Amino acid sequence: MNITDKLYTEWAWRSKTGTPTMDNPEDKAILDNLLSELVEQGPTKADIIDYIKNAELDDKQIAKLYQRVSNFGNYRSIKSTMNKKGYGNLAKKYSIQIQQIIEDLPREDAEKFSTYLQDESNQATFPTNNHKGNLLDTLKNKTGLSDATIRAVFFHTAQDEKKRGVGMGEVAMSLLFKNVSNTVGGKGDLSIDGGEFEIKGNGAKLGPKGGISGAAFINAYSKFNVVLDGKKFTYEGKDYKLSHLAYLISDLFKKENKGDVLKTTKDFLTGVVGLPADSRINKIDYSDPASINRNVGLMHFIDYSNKEGFSHFMIHDFGSGTRLKGGNTGKYMYVTGSPESMAEGLDKLGVTFEKISYVLFRPRMGYATSYLGEDEQ
Repeated sequence: MNITDKLYTEWAWRSKTGTPTMDNPEDKAILDNLLSELVEQGPTKADIIDYIKNAELDDKQIAKLYQRVSNFGNYRSIKSTMNKKGYGNLAKKYSIQIQQIIEDLPREDAEKFSTYLQDESNQATFPTNNHKGNLLDTLKNKTGLSDATIRAVFFHTAQDEKKRGVGMGEVAMSLLFKNVSNTVGGKGDLSIDGGEFEIKGNGAKLGPKGGISGAAFINAYSKFNVVLDGKKFTYEGKDYKLSHLAYLISDLFKKENKGDVLKTTKDFLTGVVGLPADSRINKIDYSDPASINRNVGLMHFIDYSNKEGFSHFMIHDFGSGTRLKGGNTGKYMYVTGSPESMAEGLDKLGVTFEKISYVLFRPRMGYATSYLGEDEQ
């Protein structure tokens, strides 16, 4: 008996005649009351089974429906965790998104994830000393969750109440580590042990890109006979791509008066580009293009950190950009402290940045193979 037959049987039983009709006001009132009761009660398991039996579904739809139904109960554990982690009005929205992500995982993986969220005593704690590692390895060892589960949750992105982007890994970190929660002071993406925590994925921007005109660069370096010729620089008969500015400055340092190149570059970076005149600029090894590129990026990091006000920072290699090759393996770096000490920590851990050019003095950071590091000379 389907739900329509059940409804008519109940309506007939309650009517005086046993054969109710919509023309009879009393019968109509009985039906209205019955429908109200059904709405309040909601569908039963039998109603759901009846619907599935009678619905015209192909094999793919049946498989998807099974995944959704078998995963449906996990919503409560996700939502409960979101509430505990301080997501407020966003808890329901993010919980639904995470539930939809894990429903495509094998049932055993989804159930393990739900069980993990419910047992705080067995949840992992994120270490808060400067270090680098692999999130997939760390979480698999400490949580027992599958590689597929961790990847799926880390790839979640969203928007907050102010339509600002919530980047990859932000919600995942707060779900998977018991000492990480939603931001409490608004100065970072998250909070860790009560401190503001900023997280960036592979190829992340740290604010605006900070470009200048080619004329401004040439105005500073023309004294060394540097020429901007279309899409390249020329110095002593050698061509340099626009993105090889660090190589050009390094060659100038090797061939011209070192003191002149040092003063010109310092004045240019702080006065023209507007990067902070901190101790970082004195740590540049001008004979090494990688050192020039990395320290310009770290000067920008210090500027960004001062403005945003966080004291904990992590960069991981998860990212969906098709132009970024070399990521999505789980690698990460974490540092804590003042802006200057975090920059020093990132330097020691081997952070790399997008190659600087005159239109890009605030480069992206991350793990892309196209970024300038120690191994690219």
